[in-house]
Amino acid sequence: MRALGLDLRLVGSRSFLGVIAVLVVVGCAVTGSLVLAWPIVAGWVSACGLAHRDMEQSGRVGALQSVLGIPRGTAVRTRYASVVVIAAALAVLGAVIALAWTALGRDLTPVWGYFAVLVFALAFGLINLTLGYTASTGVRQAVAYGLIVIALAVTLTPFMVGANTGWSTAALVEVLYAAPVPPVVVAGLMAIAALTLGSPMAVRAHSRAVL
Repeated sequence: MRALGLDLRLVGSRSFLGVIAVLVVVGCAVTGSLVLAWPIVAGWVSACGLAHRDMEQSGRVGALQSVLGIPRGTAVRTRYASVVVIAAALAVLGAVIALAWTALGRDLTPVWGYFAVLVFALAFGLINLTLGYTASTGVRQAVAYGLIVIALAVTLTPFMVGANTGWSTAALVEVLYAAPVPPVVVAGLMAIAALTLGSPMAVRAHSRAVL
């Protein structure tokens, strides 16, 4: 828990984007246009996966990790936990909005889209974090650009075809949850794979780099 608290402070170096994301989500929830919050939520969670990996170059937080004797492996695994915790907090916020909208009788389609975007952003953030430890700069950049294109395609489609016209948002959400293999499920499996397989790979790669 001590390592997690410190790492959340490290990710907090991007706290301005986080505050903006929460305010946008709450504001959109009040106005009933939650689809407008999708891009900022995706950007915030994905950015958390790009937090600096090197303890020595992480400023006071990285120095404090070293002083407190937090092992490098624990620090690396905690980076993954931080991204998951932030995504989970945004999911709880989405659940609160869903309950409020249900009580008000509003259409929950934008909320389902919010959760889908959050799952994709979590997967992308964890993948970026893994590549930050295990891949070359060229590979990281190529994959990051590819993920950005996918994220933009998912989050900006409603705007390209007419934001909040009802059918456009609903059609996109229907595609994201469509059977037999819903893209949301695929993204969730990617996130689980990046968390369970990527984390040990990152620990080993970071240890070899230090040696």
